Amino acid sequence: MINTKYTNLIIFAALLAIGIRVILAWSYAPLYGNDSPSYAALGEMIQTGSFSNYDGRRTPGYPLFMLLLGYNNHLIRLFQHLCGLISIFLVYKVLRLELPARSCWPLLILMGFSIQFPFYESIIQTEALSVLAIMASLYFFSAPTTHPISNLTVASLIASVGALIRPHLIILVPIYIGLYAIQHRHSFRRIITGGVSLALPFVILVGGWVGFNYITISRVTFTTLPKGDLIAHMIHYVSDADDKYGEVKYAFEKAFTVKRESVDIADDNRAGYTSYAGQLLRERGITNKLDLADTIHSMAVDLIKKHPFIYFKEVLSAWLRFWRVHIIIYAECFPKNSFLYDIALYLWLPIKCLWLVINSIFVLFIPLFLLLIMTPERRRLLVTIYCLLLGASASQALTQYYDNARFAVPFQPLVGIAVAIIFATIIESYKILRTSGCRLSAPKRASSLNRDVG
Repeated sequence: MINTKYTNLIIFAALLAIGIRVILAWSYAPLYGNDSPSYAALGEMIQTGSFSNYDGRRTPGYPLFMLLLGYNNHLIRLFQHLCGLISIFLVYKVLRLELPARSCWPLLILMGFSIQFPFYESIIQTEALSVLAIMASLYFFSAPTTHPISNLTVASLIASVGALIRPHLIILVPIYIGLYAIQHRHSFRRIITGGVSLALPFVILVGGWVGFNYITISRVTFTTLPKGDLIAHMIHYVSDADDKYGEVKYAFEKAFTVKRESVDIADDNRAGYTSYAGQLLRERGITNKLDLADTIHSMAVDLIKKHPFIYFKEVLSAWLRFWRVHIIIYAECFPKNSFLYDIALYLWLPIKCLWLVINSIFVLFIPLFLLLIMTPERRRLLVTIYCLLLGASASQALTQYYDNARFAVPFQPLVGIAVAIIFATIIESYKILRTSGCRLSAPKRASSLNRDVG
């Protein structure tokens, strides 16, 4: 009876997720976002074999995805909805590694009800595929198996493909390698075999693209994207830049003066400064994007050296912005005079509040989660998730100050899983304390039979 109740709740979560995506596929046009043209441009370069206009900003994963689907926005959106549903299933699979079914259904219902994911899946951008890559790689890295080397290789392969889709995911494999080495620090042989299994796909795929960039644009880099973005941290102090930066310094000073009010209204999304400065520079005939990115990066580094504490404050602010919750909804994508846009906004408010609470709990437990009493297997999973999320939030905060909450969208399910594990552990420990009245000890890991019946 208990098993049936939890099974029905999990089925309800799945139907909810499917239903929302069916409604969106019927009523909401796929959105060609600000980044979409640059992905399509690289896809066309790959298709024609001509890279004369390649600037190193985009990696080939998403452009190839668009190319394989014929640049058909509706077909791309449908595949991204499918990725979203598979990702929710993987959330369930990761939860069930360490939790009974009775502890899984609340997060699954929230995931099914969270409209930010299907709305992002409706944009021709990388978020949907990135969520899938994160969840699939985490599952294969964490799942017990009789063939661990195969699982590690698959985890690395998926994570490396994820990096080719979204460069931010380049952090996944190095974190997995570090965690695996720590977990097996008493066995040098396992460190070597597991480390090679994790490193090999990464070296081939990520290293291969670095090599392509070196051949094509003469730069040893996976992506040139962060180079021009770093200046956003120091935009308020660009007047302190050396005069040797000439036109570039002037463009950013002018952008700061002209766009400051609109950027403040846009919640300090500093992309407005860089896009306007780029427009001014193009008008002045400075069109070499690679050399321009190098110059902007050098100017930003010089400003950081002059104002290191200001940079640290800006990084902290960007890190805190990562934990906001983000959605993109355009009324224009709904049919004219449709009531669905208003319904989406009303639904979003409580969903956003719930995720903000979950994010706050996660951040609050950063210094505390290691103190919780749990099985070693559960602790390893929780540590892995914390490392992934702290690595993701820190890496973007160090290099970018834009719409940081949007960068967090692919990692949002990990926050939910971590908080579900924390709550389940606290509840289990409380029950043991009440029933035994004795000193707390870690609950035994559930057998596969017990975990099946919830």
